[in-house]
Amino acid sequence: MNHVGAGARKNTAALLLGFLILAGGCTASRIKSKEKSPPVKTLAVLSINQSSADFSECVLKGMHHANRKLTFVDSQEFRDTFFPWFEPGTAPQEADDLVLLLNKPLVQEKITQLGLRYVILVSGTSDVFGWDHDIEVGGYGCVLIPVGHGTRYYHTTITTKVWDLEEPTSSSNFSVEKSGNSYYICLIIPLFYIPSRAESHACKEMGEKLVRFVTDHSIKE
Repeated sequence: MNHVGAGARKNTAALLLGFLILAGGCTASRIKSKEKSPPVKTLAVLSINQSSADFSECVLKGMHHANRKLTFVDSQEFRDTFFPWFEPGTAPQEADDLVLLLNKPLVQEKITQLGLRYVILVSGTSDVFGWDHDIEVGGYGCVLIPVGHGTRYYHTTITTKVWDLEEPTSSSNFSVEKSGNSYYICLIIPLFYIPSRAESHACKEMGEKLVRFVTDHSIKE
């Protein structure tokens, strides 16, 4: 009977030890996983001027696609909150201007309310730099019908300036350039059109660059 009791106690101790090891492993795993997750940041993505509004929206989508854990302030809400300091064409371009702005108590109060860390200013252009086409005119009697196809060559450039509101004495600048073609077939009017993907590719690459920057910055802290 004593041998049976001793065996039972040994089994109980072994089970308890195994449970503690597993619990400790789970705890360590949870802590390790938590350490790898960078803190969520709040950002504002703004166009530097009216002509770049579409590019700022495109870059914002690129950042969302790259990391859905980041939080963003709506650009119009941001401009309404900080009016007139971040209107298109009036946002700070130099570090000294930003430092002066951040010294205003009202601005600091609004930044705290929004939990804002980064302001990203976006500028972009998409230009046609070439054009090839083959259009013929045919028809019956007095009716002439243009039939043909063509290619347009696009070049897209996107630049961004990132202001870290906790380190306002300097900015980080990024640039992306992409080229692409659009194609069409027409019969009097365009019937089939494939748009250039230069702009979407540039926005995707820029979004990934910006996400890496804010994420790496968070981990270093």
